[in-house]
Amino acid sequence: MASCGFEGFEKRLELVFELPASGGEVARHGLRLLPAEALREVLDAAQCAVVSAAGNAAADAYVLSESSMFVYPGRVVLKTCGTTPLLRAVPVLLRAAAALRLRLRSCRYSRGEYLRSRTPTLPTRWRTSTPPSPVTLLRFRRSAVMPSSSSSSPGASHRWHVYSASSSASSSDADGAARLTAEVCMTELDRGMAARFYQRPGDGRTSHAIGDEMTAASGIGGVTFTAPATKHEHDN
Repeated sequence: MASCGFEGFEKRLELVFELPASGGEVARHGLRLLPAEALREVLDAAQCAVVSAAGNAAADAYVLSESSMFVYPGRVVLKTCGTTPLLRAVPVLLRAAAALRLRLRSCRYSRGEYLRSRTPTLPTRWRTSTPPSPVTLLRFRRSAVMPSSSSSSPGASHRWHVYSASSSASSSDADGAARLTAEVCMTELDRGMAARFYQRPGDGRTSHAIGDEMTAASGIGGVTFTAPATKHEHDN
C-alpha cells in the first residue's frame, strides 16, 4: 500500500486504445481480456490492490484499496488517492495492452492542487529523460491549469491540472464518439454530514459491514436505483 499520509484530491489516469478493425475476441472485448495477474501487476506499480469487483455488458469496475478502476474494451480509467505513485502504472499497463496487440490512442492524467507539499509522483527516469516510446509518439497538448469557480475569492487556491496527449487532434473515444469528462472534488463539507463517512473509534467490524452502514446512512444506495452500490470503508 502507499506510504502514510492522505492526499485528498484523487489522481486520475485514462488511457484509450485502438481496437482491431477485424472481428474476434480482442475486437469485441479488448482490455477486458487482460488476465487478473496483469491487472495485479498494474496496480502493484501504483501501490494499491483490488478490494472487490463487478461488471456488466459495458465494463468491469473495481473498488481499490486507494479508490477505483474501470476497464472498458478500449479504455482504462484508474483513480487513486493518498500518496500513490499512479504514473508508475503507465508502462506496466502499456506492456499488458501490447500483449493484446492494442495500440495507444491517447492518454490523460489529471489531479487537483495538492493539499500539502510532497514528493512528485512522476517516476525519476521520466523527470530526467523522455517517457516510454508509446507515449512519446502521441501528439502532446499543452497542459491546462483550471481554476475553481471560487478562484477569484481571497485565499482560494484550488486548481485542477490536466495533462493530455493524443494521436490526433480529436477528443473522441476509441469508438469515434465525442466525450466530455467532468472532474468533481468536494472540500469543506458540513461536519455533521461528513461524519456519516467516518469509522467510529474502536469499531471492530469489517470494512464491508461498516460500508453497508455508511451507504444506508448517507442514502447513496438510492441515487441510481438500477445500479448496485459496492460498499467498503477505507482506512485513511
